[in-house]
Amino acid sequence: MESLNKLFTPDEDLMPFEPVEYRKEYEPLLISFLEKCLPESHRCLDINGRHSYYLDIEEYF
Repeated sequence: MESLNKLFTPDEDLMPFEPVEYRKEYEPLLISFLEKCLPESHRCLDINGRHSYYLDIEEYF
């Protein structure tokens, strides 16, 4: 039980998360992230198909 509690104790070295408003200039970083991240969970990025909403974040999120 003690080790489980350690998993959920904030790490003192972590910086606090501060959300920022999405800007179109972030798109290349987002696409790059998705190209790397999705295959790690056995999915493929289909940016011109089922994932095209990532090209218009302002409209969908």
